[in-house]
Amino acid sequence: DKNAQESILKRFRLIGMFIGKSLQQKQRPGLCLARPLFKMILGESVSFEDVKEMDNELASSVLQLKALKRRKDEIINTATDPQKQQSLLQELDEELCMLENMHGDSVHHQNLGSYLDEVERFCIQKLHVDRQVDAIREGINRVFPWQKLNCFSPAELQLKLCTSPLVALEGFATKVAHVLTVVSSATRWSKLEWDKHKLTKIIRPGPSWPDEAQQIEWLRETMLRMDPWHRRALVKFVTACSCMPSEDHPIIVHPQVSTKPEIENWDQKLPTCRTCANFMYMPYYSSPMILDQKLNLAIWEDHIAFD
Repeated sequence: DKNAQESILKRFRLIGMFIGKSLQQKQRPGLCLARPLFKMILGESVSFEDVKEMDNELASSVLQLKALKRRKDEIINTATDPQKQQSLLQELDEELCMLENMHGDSVHHQNLGSYLDEVERFCIQKLHVDRQVDAIREGINRVFPWQKLNCFSPAELQLKLCTSPLVALEGFATKVAHVLTVVSSATRWSKLEWDKHKLTKIIRPGPSWPDEAQQIEWLRETMLRMDPWHRRALVKFVTACSCMPSEDHPIIVHPQVSTKPEIENWDQKLPTCRTCANFMYMPYYSSPMILDQKLNLAIWEDHIAFD
């Protein structure tokens, strides 16, 4: 069913966007995905060692086959009596008699090696989910080019996105700083500095308001007066992170809508936001003083102001 497949791929694109946003905004979201998946996202090849992490039961079965192959090699290399060797190999064949290869032939000591190679290839092929991996990359590309992740190893990328620091990695902090510099134009967390010119770049009116709209000017003037704590609270309220919005992804201010705007008391309403798109929905306040009051209430009580 093509519709069902596309629905599944959309979810993988969402995972990719989530990964990209988490890295861009310096978050550790607790996304504990298997390391082989990160290897495939980075374009690295997977091996049988990765099967152990993805499907331990399947890997245990293959390891049992490897143990039988080692036993066969040991019989051939150490048994000096041909009759004893043949007897031991027959015992081995009895253990293998229930197995068949891809051609339907019974497995025995003579074709055990080729059968084991065949099983390993099958296990590795099970890990190849190319369409899903491509969908994850598409999601990451909506935030930044996925190739920028190549400065990480799979283990480092897994650690960065997981809340549990399972391994200590040399130079990891340096690599994190490097990739975040590349993929994000955000300033340091500790400083959110802007002036009037900067605010014209990062605070943009939506299509329902012209750039010279009075409400937009009031908002920018209020933001200029804010101390660092209020600035951080405002940015987090609108974008869900504490990083400076970039000029490519500014805060877009839209007017709030109502089914009965002519009788609506806008001065009693709070601003709302949609963090996934950096949208702020501003009521038609009657004065800059009311805008300042309601905005400050919303950014500190953001749990009642989300759209």
